[in-house]
Amino acid sequence: IFKKLNSIRLKSALIVIILKKKKYTKAYDLLRQQCFNEPYSILFWQLLSFVEKKIGLVVSKTLRFTLRILKKFPDSIPGIVFAGNLCSVFGSNGYALAEFFQAYRWKSNSPFLNLSISIQYLNGSVNRRTKLKGFALLLCLSFYLRYKILRFFIIKVILQENYFSPCLEKEGLYNSGRILLFLGIHTKAKI
Repeated sequence: IFKKLNSIRLKSALIVIILKKKKYTKAYDLLRQQCFNEPYSILFWQLLSFVEKKIGLVVSKTLRFTLRILKKFPDSIPGIVFAGNLCSVFGSNGYALAEFFQAYRWKSNSPFLNLSISIQYLNGSVNRRTKLKGFALLLCLSFYLRYKILRFFIIKVILQENYFSPCLEKEGLYNSGRILLFLGIHTKAKI
């Protein structure tokens, strides 16, 4: 009658209970341990991001911790993406781009990674230290076009116009508007 629970499920349940009690610093410590034990788990990395947001500040020790995990598990795509997002939050677009390209090496057909790389090039194009701003914009738009193609493929071929298709179409329109507004093309962004 009773199924034997493994330690991962028990720790996951403990983390959920701690999160419901809003003890975010304790959850932060447990999630760091879980991310180290399960570096390929998207769920634990996502929860760590959520807890950091609830704590209210992104700490540089999380980035150092993430880089230590990536040194031990260099093919942990959720860890790489998490590190790229942290670098982006800290304003290090070059490091974020390097992390996203590291994940892109294994998962080049990911719309999320193509969009993330596009955003980093877009942010880099307005940096005063960037010498080739036009080239950065060209790279931004090329990765964004790849994102749009992959999203279209997911909507039309994989999902075959099911329940989730309108949400993904709206996501594409939203991201198009963000890029156009960032570039200062306000008339096309409103359409």
